[in-house]
Amino acid sequence: MAMARDSRDSTLSNQTEYIGLPTPPPFLSAGNNILQGVCFASGSAGILNSSGNIYGEHIPLTKQVTYFANVRQELQARLGEEGTKDLLGKSLFYFNFGSNDYVTNYFLTNGRVPSLLQAQYTPSQFQDLLLSNFALRIEELYAMGARKMAIFGLSALGCLPFQRLIRNGSPTTCVESINEIVRSYNVALLNHVHALQAAHPDAVFTYLDSYRLIDSIIRQPSAYGLENVYAGCCGSGRFNGLPTCSVPRSYNVCEDASKYLFWDFVHPTSKIYKLATAKFWTGSYPDAIPYNLRELALAS
Repeated sequence: MAMARDSRDSTLSNQTEYIGLPTPPPFLSAGNNILQGVCFASGSAGILNSSGNIYGEHIPLTKQVTYFANVRQELQARLGEEGTKDLLGKSLFYFNFGSNDYVTNYFLTNGRVPSLLQAQYTPSQFQDLLLSNFALRIEELYAMGARKMAIFGLSALGCLPFQRLIRNGSPTTCVESINEIVRSYNVALLNHVHALQAAHPDAVFTYLDSYRLIDSIIRQPSAYGLENVYAGCCGSGRFNGLPTCSVPRSYNVCEDASKYLFWDFVHPTSKIYKLATAKFWTGSYPDAIPYNLRELALAS
């Protein structure tokens, strides 16, 4: 079961392909095909309902949890309570949230004029707001039978072409003030994962460190066969940081996306998703704490 921030997040599809399983169908078009997993991911989705509103209709985490409750009811009708409990206990729940809460909400302005949320919350207060809401949704899913949960930390958001463009960043550095806030969030998120594990010994939680991987790639791009880790392959404006790849005749495209870290203004290239897939499926501490995805899937 995938609860995620973006329907275009290829980590999930790469993971399922990597282990020889079909990609779970999207909830809204799954129909009767729910026994091998469901994807609840939505473009622009965040922990907060307001995150991603600038891009129009989306399905935030709270709604995704509601949709899962609907799936659970359908499973009960087919399998009974014990059958549903057994299936969900074996299922892997995948969470990739928080990026849109920062990129399309808290950090939406250029840094010189505060966003509405920055005017309301300090970085520490906003972090607490996100994590308290996230923890509530995890508890709701646990109460409905989720027992194996993989939770991704945030990536290096200060390195996104979009953030570097709107904040007039330099050609070869990330926005360190943003990355500092991301690192603080990730530390607090990991602490929440430890707390969830302590509170629910009959469940298994693991934390996957997206930041560490992207930071390593940016520091040593040649080691990964990359030539450009600061601009998007597709887009317009400085660093190809404007979200114009879906607008005809309004964007540039690089010749070889495999040489780039970023495909567009915020998304990595397929090469990076494949690297992440291998890293989190078979990796070890500190990339996966305490389990990689293979170990989590096999846990009893």
